[in-house]
Amino acid sequence: MLDAFHRLRIMAPGDGVGPHVVAIMQDHGVITRATGDTIAFSPPLIIEADDIHLILAAAKWGLDETVDWAQRENLL
Repeated sequence: MLDAFHRLRIMAPGDGVGPHVVAIMQDHGVITRATGDTIAFSPPLIIEADDIHLILAAAKWGLDETVDWAQRENLL
């Protein structure tokens, strides 16, 4: 998994990797935004530990599912 993640970082911005991660995270209840292939988090000013766990779990799901997608699309 880590190897695939490092390869995602050198992919062309036009491949749509960042927006794909954002879409999956939104499916899991976390709103983020992509600026190119950078994922921006904007958590609320007041946040509970459970919210942080949800954000991190959604990020993991987003990255894992994006690696699977990128492999299917022959981007990796």
